[in-house]
Amino acid sequence: MAQISINTSQNVQIDHPTADVGIRILSQLLDYVFIFVYVMLIIFISDLIGIDGGYGILLILLPAFFYSFITESIFHGQSFAKMILNIKVVKLDGSQATLLNYFIRWMFRLVDVALSNGIVAILMVAISSKGQRLGDKAAGTTVVSLKKRYDFKNTIYRRISENYQMQFSQVELLSEEDITTVNEVINHYFKNPGIQARQLLIKTKEAITRKMGIETKLDSIEFLRTIVKDFNYMVRNDEY
Repeated sequence: MAQISINTSQNVQIDHPTADVGIRILSQLLDYVFIFVYVMLIIFISDLIGIDGGYGILLILLPAFFYSFITESIFHGQSFAKMILNIKVVKLDGSQATLLNYFIRWMFRLVDVALSNGIVAILMVAISSKGQRLGDKAAGTTVVSLKKRYDFKNTIYRRISENYQMQFSQVELLSEEDITTVNEVINHYFKNPGIQARQLLIKTKEAITRKMGIETKLDSIEFLRTIVKDFNYMVRNDEY
């Protein structure tokens, strides 16, 4: 399964696996359910308030027809099903896909999904080294899984002693997403120690200190672990 490096808001790259065929099929089926519910709702409302049949058909067909393009454009690479399944459309370099990328993906659905009942899309995703259907290849995108398998050590929440003292009050400037990124970098280092992991620690420390507006002589790993503890202290004491 291919890995795509996605840039976080701190300009730190975190690897995510491409979504497998099964999860993408399930995503498509769930989206069909959302489309069906939408169509039934519009039909019901149209009958209820007496909307002209022609306008009612337009209200039904246009949003349903453009469903994937509309939702992925509005929700930054995710349809409603993708949100539920925690998968997302991204460019191959890990950056945010553009409106044009989403439109190209949508156009190729006619071949990938509609005309072939999804067979072409399934085969292409299965044999592609980067999990791409035809629309993805044309748009330069793929779909990645944002899910992480966490045990307690992999969560951002850590047990800290009752007498713990916060070291950096500027931690209040960080978001939960920031701390999640910090924690992922720490876990990556302990699982894959080496030069690249160490460089990622240094890069993350630089990004976090810059956002917090501080300087520290603590080494990268000690500083980042302290930040996670401080964040938990802040949450525990309702100072968040």
